[in-house]
Amino acid sequence: MKKQLAALILFTMALGTLQLPARADLNVTFGKHDRNHDGRWTYEEFNDANRNYYRQHHDEKVMSQRDLHREFKRLDKDNNGYLTKEEVQTYHNWE
Repeated sequence: MKKQLAALILFTMALGTLQLPARADLNVTFGKHDRNHDGRWTYEEFNDANRNYYRQHHDEKVMSQRDLHREFKRLDKDNNGYLTKEEVQTYHNWE
């Protein structure tokens, strides 16, 4: 579980790049996977972002859907079924 959590942290850091993201990178990464451009991620959008990460990082163990659902719920601080940039931002110390 700790390895999977570490992988998901790395996923958040490197969704669209292989370097540590700056604040602008958070906006780009978030927007890239926000299909309907409503400023929040559904679970499906979060799942797409996760799959994109694993396509780029073949050496990382893919999280199970169960663990991914659990992580989504943990990040969804207001329990509204969506992740905002602010909720994703708390997941990693974005610069």
